Amino acid sequence: MAPPLGSELRVVALPGRAGEYRIEVHGGGDPVDGAGVAADCQAVAEGPLEGGRIDATLVPFESDIGGLDATDLQSAPRMVLTLQGDRAQLEGGFEHCPMGTAMAGTYRRTAATKLFEACAPLPAACWNRD
Repeated sequence: MAPPLGSELRVVALPGRAGEYRIEVHGGGDPVDGAGVAADCQAVAEGPLEGGRIDATLVPFESDIGGLDATDLQSAPRMVLTLQGDRAQLEGGFEHCPMGTAMAGTYRRTAATKLFEACAPLPAACWNRD
């Protein structure tokens, strides 16, 4: 299935863990697709920022649309985010997503979000998928 039309990611510094960041990614299809719309999917990962790149381990989480436990994450335990100015490249497998929804790809920094509520300037920032 094609990537979701609405996909955002947020990068947040982890308090008390110098140089460590949380990556949150949320993707969903366009409701105008009707019954064929891709379902919402989320992933959360944490890891160190080194040379403009965060090599992060997916972590269990709970959210209002569900969540993932450690068992769900065994098939795709990592994601990599490479920061390049106002762009970010997300790599990873999202096999836990329904209907094969993909969230990897290029994102651009944004001031207006649709899926996340809080996106202050760095160290917290939000990005929209191209």
